[in-house]
Amino acid sequence: AGVRPRDQLARECGLVVGERGGIVVDEECRTSDPAVFAIGECALTADGRVYGLVAPGYDMARTAAEVIAGGQAAFTGADLSTKLKLLGVDVASFGDAHGAAEGSLDVVYSDARAGVYKKLVMGPDGTLLGGVLVGDAESYGTLRPLTGTVLPVAPEQLVLPAGSGGGPVSLGPGALPDEAVICSCHNVTKGAICEHTTLPEVKKCTKAGTGCGSCLKVIGQLMPPPEDSGLCGCFPYSRSELYEIVRTLEVTSFVELLDSH
Repeated sequence: AGVRPRDQLARECGLVVGERGGIVVDEECRTSDPAVFAIGECALTADGRVYGLVAPGYDMARTAAEVIAGGQAAFTGADLSTKLKLLGVDVASFGDAHGAAEGSLDVVYSDARAGVYKKLVMGPDGTLLGGVLVGDAESYGTLRPLTGTVLPVAPEQLVLPAGSGGGPVSLGPGALPDEAVICSCHNVTKGAICEHTTLPEVKKCTKAGTGCGSCLKVIGQLMPPPEDSGLCGCFPYSRSELYEIVRTLEVTSFVELLDSH
């Protein structure tokens, strides 16, 4: 199970590959041939990993581009936080999900009948180190940016279901500091997102929300309410007005419509 690097072309070209697959690269993303770079899921990085997530791939691409352009950069690892759906079940993990840090403690809620499992990994000083969410990953978008900070409430209040003593408490995006990274794919903070007023503007100016998409809900919650009754947050027009625009201007794609309106 997992990501299997497609490294057949590299093997045919005589590049060094790992014992279990993956094109071996150094911290500059160079292969055994210094004129060839490899990034993404096909690369076996200097820390011995094959990253099967979009955010590390972007980081590697930035590193390779900087080096190719004559600059200095190094890929030394990446955030492995992710949210996805496996066999119809929402699953998410972030930070030190396995509690590898010395002195870490787990706060766990498990309900086998409901198919819900939640674990927050806490440091001895109350710092959120990471977590795992299975069956209910609704709080991922808020919890992940809080990694590395002291939670404003007791951690059990964030995992207990409604009706339980002392819980639950929902931390909305408003509780996040401006320096909290909302989009890990493009390393975009809450402060940078809040400089804009619409989702299309955020995407165009910061690229937030254009990667894996797991941050879109939080970004939407950070946007001010629309001042008009448009069809959606992307356009200040009604359905009939949009129809007339598309028909009259002969717009042929959604991207073209976004760029022009």
